[in-house]
Amino acid sequence: MRRHPHGRLALITVVGLWLIGCGAPPDLIALNGESQTAFRQAEKLFTEGKAPEVVRLLLPVRLLHPDDDRVQGLIDKLPLDQVHALLHDSLLGFNKGKRAPIDASVTSRILLYLPDRLLDLLDVFGVEVNFGPQAGAGFWLTRAMQAKAFFGSTAGLGVYQKRNIGGRTEASAELVIGPGGGSALAGGRGGTGGVDGISTALPLHLPSEELYQVYRDYWGIGAKVGAGIVGVEFEFHILELADFLGGWFLADFLNDDLATTRRLRFNRNQQETYEKLIRMIGELSPEGMQEYWSKYPHVFPEGREN
Repeated sequence: MRRHPHGRLALITVVGLWLIGCGAPPDLIALNGESQTAFRQAEKLFTEGKAPEVVRLLLPVRLLHPDDDRVQGLIDKLPLDQVHALLHDSLLGFNKGKRAPIDASVTSRILLYLPDRLLDLLDVFGVEVNFGPQAGAGFWLTRAMQAKAFFGSTAGLGVYQKRNIGGRTEASAELVIGPGGGSALAGGRGGTGGVDGISTALPLHLPSEELYQVYRDYWGIGAKVGAGIVGVEFEFHILELADFLGGWFLADFLNDDLATTRRLRFNRNQQETYEKLIRMIGELSPEGMQEYWSKYPHVFPEGREN
C-alpha cells in the first residue's frame, strides 16, 4: 500500500488514459525535472496574485514531495479562503468542486440561478458503457457497504460526475466486502468536466483515502457488471442530490456553482506542464511512487537548487 503524504494536500487529478501493461513507466529523472518546472511556474503565478492557480499547480508537486518545506512554505503564503477552496475534504471527497471562489454580483446570481440548478441535476446520475477484457460484478450502497469482485482493463464512454461527458480508461483488480478488501486500479477520465484520474492500491476503504478524494464518490450508490468484452456501470450521487436541492435556497456546499466560482486560468505553458506532470504520475505504479519518494524527497535535490 502506498504511503500517505503528510499535510492536507494531495493530488486532485492524475490524468492519462492508463492501462496496465501499456507503455513504459516514466523516467524518474524526467519526472523530477517536470516537478521543478511546475514549482517555478507556481512561484511566477504567486507573484501575479493567482492563488487558486498556485494551489492547483502545486498539488501534484506536493504529492511527489510531501515532506518538502519549500512547497508547503509557498502554500502557507496564500490567502486561506483561496487555499481551502481547493483543499481536499475528508468527508465530501470527490464531490467537492475544484474551482476558485469569486464575489458574485446580484445580477450574476439571478442570471445563473436556473443554469446552476440544471448543472447540479446533471451531477446526480452517472452511467458508462465500456469495452475490453473483463469479468465480475459489484454493487455499493456507499463504499462502506459494498460487495465487488471485478477484474478488467477497459475503455468506455459515459456521463460522469462533475458534468463530465466523455471517456474513461481503467485497469482494475478488486475483491471487496464492506469497507475491507483489496483494490488496485489505475484509470483516467477526460471530457467536458475536465480530467481526473488515479493510480493506487489500498486494503481499506475510507472517505479520506486519495481514491475517494480525486476519482470516486465514496457516498455514491451504484453497480457495475462486466463479462467478456462488454460492461456497464451506473451510479447515483447522494451528496450531489443534496447540493441540487440546497441550490434552490442559494446553498452551494459542493463549491461548483457558476455564479459563485470560476474555472482556474493557466496559460498554455502552465497547462501543458500541469497535464504532463499528472500524466507522468498516473503512469507510475505504487512501487514506482515509493522509489521516487526515496530518491527525491525534495523538489530540488541537494546541489541543484535554482
